Amino acid sequence: MEKSAFIIEAKGYNIREPLREPSKAFIRLRDDFNSSIGYGYEQTLRIESKFFNRGDLVITDDKGKVIKTVKTTDYEDNDFSIIINLNSFGQIQNDLSILLTKDEDDVFPWVVKLDDFEVIVLTLLKLKKGPGYLIEYLLLRESLHGRLICGDELELFGAFIQNLIPKEIFESDIVLVTNPMHAAIFDELYHKGLGFKDEKYLTEKKSGKYRFL
Repeated sequence: MEKSAFIIEAKGYNIREPLREPSKAFIRLRDDFNSSIGYGYEQTLRIESKFFNRGDLVITDDKGKVIKTVKTTDYEDNDFSIIINLNSFGQIQNDLSILLTKDEDDVFPWVVKLDDFEVIVLTLLKLKKGPGYLIEYLLLRESLHGRLICGDELELFGAFIQNLIPKEIFESDIVLVTNPMHAAIFDELYHKGLGFKDEKYLTEKKSGKYRFL
């Protein structure tokens, strides 16, 4: 597999309570989105531009000492921007075409809630799926913005790992709609043990005699 670069920006923030008046509620939501996801996208874009221009990426510490030099030419076009956020914006996060401003030629980043990202990584390890499988999912995510109705990232990822997404999705304008049942597979994996460090109640979960809310 060719080398791939993952440009990851972590954003921690609180989503403010919505206002009752629709026009003011939208402005608040848009501002919160732009100050978190929008700003995270700008940060990843600055790094991604180095890969686009094929310039060396020099990483230094706070004193200017060079820690590592990344030769972007080693990665061809395999670089992915990922924004991991603390709180999810739901539909407007899963379909970034609604609010994210970007150049026409740029691709959308993958924005995922921290808890969902952890579950996805642990699931990949549990199912013994390599990085190439994650890249396949990221390419799918890039193509779905503008035609996705999904309030929860795990619904979409659950549909993906269960092969429930039509193969022709890349060559069509199909609108994909997920549902909560697509994420049921994570409940099944949860009861088998997902692999969290010091996972709580693992014996009880595996026994099948207890239900956890």
